[in-house]
Amino acid sequence: MKKNMQSTFALCVVALSISLGTTACAGTSGGSGSRAVLYDSLESLQKDSEAAVLVTVTGQKEFAKTDSASAYVASTATVEEPFSPASLGEKQGTTALAAGATIRIRQLGALNDSEGAPMLQPGGQYVLFIVPTEAPGAMSDEFYITGGTAGMYRLDEGARAESGAFEKIGNEGDTLPATITLKDLQN
Repeated sequence: MKKNMQSTFALCVVALSISLGTTACAGTSGGSGSRAVLYDSLESLQKDSEAAVLVTVTGQKEFAKTDSASAYVASTATVEEPFSPASLGEKQGTTALAAGATIRIRQLGALNDSEGAPMLQPGGQYVLFIVPTEAPGAMSDEFYITGGTAGMYRLDEGARAESGAFEKIGNEGDTLPATITLKDLQN
């Protein structure tokens, strides 16, 4: 009887360990790592962003994982148009981005990782909701996309930014509009 109780107890400990391990790994993740916030509206995304910008991606560089940093891709982009929607976050104005400015967007992961979050593509036009990286050694022109892929909308190839719809990229559990236009971002 004592042996059966010990076996049962051991099985329960193993089952509990597997269950907790699976739960701990089941969080929402994406281009900015593990996420604590899922966005339910464009306004909530804007509130957590320091800037909203229309950009054209001009280049990329991949950085390998080190002892002190995760692997990431830095995309260089030209700001085509900055936006100031009324619901933009409290930090609004602390980052002065003007048309023509060059910024870098950091996305965690690797370029050829088919299971990772979608990456910005050179030549693509995007509306991005961004926050400064504030990473050690980062320059003031380096940003993360708010909420991983939550703050990433891509213009369809061949469409014009002024009249086209920007499509939501990635799905990490947010309930955001599938498409937005530039008019959605103007006061």
